[in-house]
Amino acid sequence: MSRSLLRLPIRTVPRAPQKGNQWICRRCLATEADESASIRFQPAPLKESRPSPTPSPHNNTNTDIAYLRRPLPHKIPVQYLQHSTTEHLPPKEQEQRDEAEAHKPIVGVVVSAGKMQRTVKVRVPRMEWNKRIKKHFRSYVRLLVHDPNSSLVEGDVVSLHRLRVAERVRHVVASIITPFGIPVEDRPPIPTPDERLIAYKEKRFNRLHRRKLRASAAAGSEKAMRKLQDLGLDPGEVVKPVKGSGAERQPEDQTKAQAKSPVNERAQRNKGREMKLKQQAEANILEAKEKGERLNKKGIVTGSSLPTQGPLTDPPTSRAGQKGARK
Repeated sequence: MSRSLLRLPIRTVPRAPQKGNQWICRRCLATEADESASIRFQPAPLKESRPSPTPSPHNNTNTDIAYLRRPLPHKIPVQYLQHSTTEHLPPKEQEQRDEAEAHKPIVGVVVSAGKMQRTVKVRVPRMEWNKRIKKHFRSYVRLLVHDPNSSLVEGDVVSLHRLRVAERVRHVVASIITPFGIPVEDRPPIPTPDERLIAYKEKRFNRLHRRKLRASAAAGSEKAMRKLQDLGLDPGEVVKPVKGSGAERQPEDQTKAQAKSPVNERAQRNKGREMKLKQQAEANILEAKEKGERLNKKGIVTGSSLPTQGPLTDPPTSRAGQKGARK
């Protein structure tokens, strides 16, 4: 049999020259510490022209500044104030922002997008400590991140801010560090921390305003009822306008309106259930009494015929007492 005369290890074989435009995994580059690694990948230009990005809902107008300068009656969550840089906050909110501690920067890669409404899944690398061998290992954690304008694509490298939006969504996208595929200019804009704060205060002020209108409408104010109708809200059956200006509501109309309100409906339903349970308990007691009388007529002693008053005699414990009891 013929044998090979010379055997060379694979390491001695010269490698083929690497091409300049070699493909590199984008997700691997996201975990590298070298900033120049992100420059290696340049996505190909899009063939189709995309529409211009939608304008931001808040553009630092006078109304937005008015919302920022107006203090809320309750305390704002610290996560809305941590990264805010505006100078138009009330003194109490500025003190709250100064006392808040900034968290460490959170950078991750989008691994799932477009499967949930305004929510993406981001993989954040971390180091995990092994107690057995006393060593750190590379690991990762996947977070659900709020994407308000659906501007993220799978493969983007993003930075996150902590913000509890739902029970399982406790982060929000702050900025896109390195886009994947679609340029940032062709995507919907990501809200800044100041815009998030403005949106939060606007939502809270509108809610407090509606609550105040409902309270005044329940007191009989026709002006509040009209404002609620202008906002597209139903003032409810409790606060129907009274015929004639300045006329007081009669007590019969009040009782009818209160009976139709959802709160009183729930109270009446609970009261009806309570009455049914009481009737059932009384019926059970009567049935037990009737059965006890029938058994007494037949000569069967029941628990109801036992004496309920007086001290109860203990059974004899000694053998002599037990024999006497048997006789």
